[in-house]
Amino acid sequence: MGLFDGAANLMLPKLLKSGINSKLDNIGEVTELDINIKEKKLWGKLALRGEADLVNFEVKFDIVKEGENYFVIVKDIFTTKIWLNNAFRTYGRDKKILLKEEYSKYISMVM
Repeated sequence: MGLFDGAANLMLPKLLKSGINSKLDNIGEVTELDINIKEKKLWGKLALRGEADLVNFEVKFDIVKEGENYFVIVKDIFTTKIWLNNAFRTYGRDKKILLKEEYSKYISMVM
């Protein structure tokens, strides 16, 4: 672990929340997000359109570097909605997602 673990753990949630919400604009919005790079987990709350209650979620991930690019691989997701868990396990597990450059600079600090 690097010297900047704490800074990355503080800055990444803000960046990730913004990035995730830009992809979820017609589905819902992440209202809370925290991350622990060392444990490779993130968790938070999601407000889904049409749902009265917030959805709690926890994501286990891995980060790989290929050339100059970093990718996140989502290993598992647990939410308070069983259908979301099943949908992820059916369609989303182990897919590589390219991290934007602004995320990569924080990731490189702790890897």
